[in-house]
Amino acid sequence: MKKTHLLILILTIASLSIIAQGGTKLDENNGFKTYKFGEKLKPYLNMKTFSDNYILNDQHVLRFPGKDLTVGDLPVKCIDLYFIGDSLCKIEVFFMVMYNEELISACKNVFGAPDSTHYKTDTSGEKENISAMIVKECFWSGKNINLTYSDLSNRYYTIPEKDSKIYKKLTVSMIYKLNSYGDLIKTKKEEVIETQKKADF
Repeated sequence: MKKTHLLILILTIASLSIIAQGGTKLDENNGFKTYKFGEKLKPYLNMKTFSDNYILNDQHVLRFPGKDLTVGDLPVKCIDLYFIGDSLCKIEVFFMVMYNEELISACKNVFGAPDSTHYKTDTSGEKENISAMIVKECFWSGKNINLTYSDLSNRYYTIPEKDSKIYKKLTVSMIYKLNSYGDLIKTKKEEVIETQKKADF
């Protein structure tokens, strides 16, 4: 009995250690590739290599083509950088949906098993059992940074449908965020409201 309890304790400690290592890796990386949290907006604007530049929910968003960037052998389609004020706080890395399973595996290899996983449900009901095995979201958490794998398409795609133009335009993404992201957004919104009040006075 004591041996059984000891084995359970060892396995529990080992699993917690793996989770901690994944979170530590997120914090150590502090972003994706050369894109690091806390970097300033102006140098990126001066580069003028972005393909899109807009304001969304009080955030300045820059989109950069993936070019030669990869995760393992998986090519990056594009990257969105979200700046709150002048500081980089969120990074979303897009891939073609065909790489969904390989991308999840790559994340697990680096960050360990996800803290939680959500699966798709097929709204038509025709392939509910199959689509229930398709991952919709995975979450990893560090002390300062969290990562979400996200597949926003709402259904399971059959082999013939995977040849369609619509399927080939779909993407999955890796979303890196500061854990303080929500608070930073809230503070920024309050600042914008206060500025508007003063302008209206």
